[in-house]
Amino acid sequence: MVGKPLHTVDVRIATRAWRGKEAVDVRPLRATAEYPFLEVAQPLPDLCAAHGRRAVERRGTWIRFLRTGRGSEQATSGSLARSFSGEMWRALRTLTATPKVEISAVVYGEWPVCGDCVRRAKRLRWLGHTLAAIGPAALVGSVVAFLLTGPGQVPILLVLAAFPGGFPLGVILAIFAYGDARALIHCRPIADETSVIIRAHPEFADAAQGVAGSAG
Repeated sequence: MVGKPLHTVDVRIATRAWRGKEAVDVRPLRATAEYPFLEVAQPLPDLCAAHGRRAVERRGTWIRFLRTGRGSEQATSGSLARSFSGEMWRALRTLTATPKVEISAVVYGEWPVCGDCVRRAKRLRWLGHTLAAIGPAALVGSVVAFLLTGPGQVPILLVLAAFPGGFPLGVILAIFAYGDARALIHCRPIADETSVIIRAHPEFADAAQGVAGSAG
């Protein structure tokens, strides 16, 4: 029986230039320079990369990479927070324009996922929905309380739930939750346009080598 891995291994997945005909939408991140659109160029096994279990579906996912101090790093809640905080500090220190988070590359793949990954993504999306709703709900509650009780009688906790609890904190945490819900694959910093190295279950690694070998 395949269980949760005690460790993960590096798996090199071949990539090539994106051949799709549809326009690619990578919002909400905005690019300030040209960057490559890539896609997985080799067959993938029907095993979840994260857990090594039999995949229940394949999800088409764009993996975004950001220009950071560590190179071209996968966009996750952690890397986004580091990148944005660094850019914000640089903007405040130098009094320059609004800080930008730059995309360095985007990789598309039909990634196999197991039931645990599907349920985790669903939980994170619901968490994002809840966090995003806190601010508006608390704001409406504050207005209603003000109208019913008058100035100075609105509960302070309700006010704090609206600001800064709902905005900006709730919105920021919701964005992170949505981002982590899409993070089905975890990658090393990307070095070139011919491959991407992912962190995967050893059984996925073995199966990926077998599938790639048979395809070649």
